Amino acid sequence: MTCSWIINVIYPKIRTSISYVETALVMWENLRKRYAVANTPKIHQFTTNIAACKQEGLYVAEFYSKLMGM
Repeated sequence: MTCSWIINVIYPKIRTSISYVETALVMWENLRKRYAVANTPKIHQFTTNIAACKQEGLYVAEFYSKLMGM
């Protein structure tokens, strides 16, 4: 049942590469290895944007929402 669920919710172009796997665990490990790679430039961009974020006259709730949106 779990294999069926994973196959049905995954992007169709990726589906073909995991549809012949026998267990959900092997399927999940395959996907985890594929997508667990850190994107260092993107992480650096996020941390830089958060560090440069300033309140600049916003209410605390607005500023918090701005930070959480990042």
